[in-house]
Amino acid sequence: MNDQAGLLDRAQAELEETDRPLPLPVLARAAYRTTSPIPHRLYARLAAAVDSDRRFQRSQGMVSLADWEMRDVGLQNAEFVAIDVESNGGASGRHRIVELGAVRFGLDGVRGRFETLVACPEPIARAVTRITGIRAAMLSGAPGPAEAVEALSEFCLGAVLVAHNLPSDLGFLNLEARWAGIPAFSGDGLDTMAIAAWQHADSGPFGLARTLELYGLPPHEGHRAAADAEAVRKVFLRQAERGRSEGTKTIGQLRAASRPDSSPAGVRGRLLEEVATQLPSLPGVYRLLDAAGDVIYVGMARSLQRRVRTHLNNSNRHARRREAFVEQIDRIEFDLAGSELEALVLEQEQIARLRPAFNRQLRSHQGPHYVAIRGDSGRGQLHACRQPPKGAIACAGPFRTAAHARRLAQQLRSALGIPARWGGENGPSELAIGAGRAFLSGGISRARRYLDESGSSSAKRILRRLNAREPWPRPLPGGESGGRVLVVAHDSDPARVALWLIEGGSAVRRYRIPADAPGRIAESVEALLATDTGLPDSGDVSVTNRIDRWLIANADDPNVIWIDSRPEKVQVRVRRAVRRLGLGAGLR
Repeated sequence: MNDQAGLLDRAQAELEETDRPLPLPVLARAAYRTTSPIPHRLYARLAAAVDSDRRFQRSQGMVSLADWEMRDVGLQNAEFVAIDVESNGGASGRHRIVELGAVRFGLDGVRGRFETLVACPEPIARAVTRITGIRAAMLSGAPGPAEAVEALSEFCLGAVLVAHNLPSDLGFLNLEARWAGIPAFSGDGLDTMAIAAWQHADSGPFGLARTLELYGLPPHEGHRAAADAEAVRKVFLRQAERGRSEGTKTIGQLRAASRPDSSPAGVRGRLLEEVATQLPSLPGVYRLLDAAGDVIYVGMARSLQRRVRTHLNNSNRHARRREAFVEQIDRIEFDLAGSELEALVLEQEQIARLRPAFNRQLRSHQGPHYVAIRGDSGRGQLHACRQPPKGAIACAGPFRTAAHARRLAQQLRSALGIPARWGGENGPSELAIGAGRAFLSGGISRARRYLDESGSSSAKRILRRLNAREPWPRPLPGGESGGRVLVVAHDSDPARVALWLIEGGSAVRRYRIPADAPGRIAESVEALLATDTGLPDSGDVSVTNRIDRWLIANADDPNVIWIDSRPEKVQVRVRRAVRRLGLGAGLR
């Protein structure tokens, strides 16, 4: 993503949060996320960026948002643009725009209309086609996201944005704007959903169809951008008419009346508005901070917006803890990730570094997905367990299901004579313990070699019992004893692809490469295959649990590739995986 775009987005967010002009040095510290003095070259860089961006105004050392000039403009004198965004959702949770619609208008009539399909760089999901009727063939020849968003930005220039659930539409638009390196849209618009909640407080929920009904408007043929934008315009005209009759004369008054108050419920509403305005529906890591600026919680999500909203919405579960938790939240920060796996890794790194007060030790609450042996000859146990136990002499897992782990444990106990619990005078033999260790660390083939080398009559009996119980459940690759996997995923930069190597429940290494560079992909795969497999024990069981649970949940994903002994075969699978992500269409 463009660094300057991110810098200006943070400056805009700070001004919207404080709701007043700020001296440039104060704004610079917020934009660069530091409390230290800003070096002159960085200060000058922000000043030049602010001066060249139409979202901002600078006068006598103070920076404000250009849209603030509209606050005192009367509703009858202003121009508005009703917008709507239709989007597509990919398998990784990445959402991209497929259609834009807008109507520019005043209270006295329509000034112009804007409508365009957008060449989505990803396949069109069937659900999107079912709802909107938009198919991939319809997007042929349509402008790309950057061109379409920039054209909409020009159409909206000098007008007040209006949308139904404005923060949601802005999330899509500003993400595309950030990727394209163009100015973001202002969040200081008017939300017909929020206005409806103010004017009809006891009549929710306030979807567009329900809002049309509340204002006595006929239903419309929805789920296309232009039709929805026209419906939003009609709703807003009714809302403005009612507002003016009740004494709400200016844009600022209408906006203030429809925003949450300072009560506890209002504070939660403000945070929910901030979530919807600033957090996209994409994978990432979020940090919740208190008034002192301390991070009190770190989390990850497939959809940042949806996950953070669950912290703030009312719920009977853990109510007391949630109330104390929410009362301390003052602001929200986030980092985008290209995939759920990257978000998971970033979350673990930030929890270890920041040690937030409300983060608990991550424990596995799933069924037993591992099989472990503890003890030695004469005293030992073999059992299925929820996580690799401390002091285990051998452990295998995770398995695809808890049933697979339990079945393997039962088969090995029967074949080796190792009990599930401590006890008894006649414990397992050294040979049985050794065979179990070999089996869990290397599968049936290693156990056979171990027993063949022994050559004793006891070894032959154990080997016959092992052979009689095939097939054996196999652990998933990438876990405690399941070999290595290569995961092909989106990167936070949509023009790149991320290759992750996972081994032993840890994300060992990542390469970020251009999606349309076949040579780089082959080179990176070769480098990952050559990565040293000797991994130090991280000592953090929670990290292993989370990676293993991710492997269990994504066991059937074709983009999770089990690395075998044929590099050329792995490279073919990687190229196919990149194409499945909707990237690298030119790969051969």
